[in-house]
Amino acid sequence: MLSNTQKTAVNFQAVTGTLQKSHPKSFFVIFHHNSEYARELYRDPDEKYYDDVQALIILQSMLMVDGKIMAEVINPKYLLEEE
Repeated sequence: MLSNTQKTAVNFQAVTGTLQKSHPKSFFVIFHHNSEYARELYRDPDEKYYDDVQALIILQSMLMVDGKIMAEVINPKYLLEEE
């Protein structure tokens, strides 16, 4: 007797959602979640950082395939400016 049962395995990664620029002076970056850039961007805000380097503020982010993250970031001095 033949079996007419079929087994199908489908594996895929999908990203849904939209990032829309929310500030005129913000910009988008794409980086891997285990990168040095990610460690600096997601560091503890109370941690001492170089005085001459401004930390960026993440306005929004989205996880993409293969551990990549797309984030809209802005320099804090531009966030507080009047338009």
